[in-house]
Amino acid sequence: SGLLRLPAEDCREGSAKLQPPSTVLPIGSSLDLWAFELDSWKERQLRIFESFPKFIRLADEPRSEMWRGGQPLMMPFLSGCWVMTDCYLENGNCCPLEADVAAFLATNGVTRVFAGRAPQGDAPYLIRSTEARVTVLCADTSYSDPAADRTVNPCNYRGKAVSMVTVDKEKTVVVGVLADGTRHGYTLNVDWAQDTLGASVLGRCLDNGAWAKTVVGEYVQSCLGRGVQQQVQLAAAEVVASRIQQAWALDRPKWPFSK
Repeated sequence: SGLLRLPAEDCREGSAKLQPPSTVLPIGSSLDLWAFELDSWKERQLRIFESFPKFIRLADEPRSEMWRGGQPLMMPFLSGCWVMTDCYLENGNCCPLEADVAAFLATNGVTRVFAGRAPQGDAPYLIRSTEARVTVLCADTSYSDPAADRTVNPCNYRGKAVSMVTVDKEKTVVVGVLADGTRHGYTLNVDWAQDTLGASVLGRCLDNGAWAKTVVGEYVQSCLGRGVQQQVQLAAAEVVASRIQQAWALDRPKWPFSK
């Protein structure tokens, strides 16, 4: 079956057994077709919600199923809209982009993917597909500092951490502050060969399962996620480069290292 999926046309009150299936577009379908079909699905759901905005019972019995229009918009995972609910973490650690997905993206001219939804620590995390030359950047840092002061804002789990991602045709620039106030940042070029050593090691998996995450001063920060905990280390870029697993190996040596 193809890789592109459209959410189901209805949701059945959280019941997976009664849930209509999502639709998988045929192999060879383009991203443009998927985007058109997804927008059309959204418009249909909004019109149904406008017609049935309040819950109604589907039978006369007091405990019969409740329903209202547009439920798939409010239950994206159940309806099969996993693009809104999935993430690139497994048990808190980055996981590789699947080869067929990366190849499909590259074939359709997509070399950079920007996501949110699932945070990991106090800086955006990166995943590279070295074969397809695709980079995924997830910039959700909403739980950067669970110990942050919540006297004024009871929902403050971010603390001092903030990062800004700037995207243009040739590069992606990330600058920000970690939870302890330390500045970090780097530039990723669309042409990977133009990256400094510090930037080029980012998004690659190391020998201990950690992933190179950001540049802090003259060092590279790596992160190994374990559930909601992160084990963070700083090391010189040359050291990090020497620990990269073969599947994420650098194209060529980059000397000297500069930020």
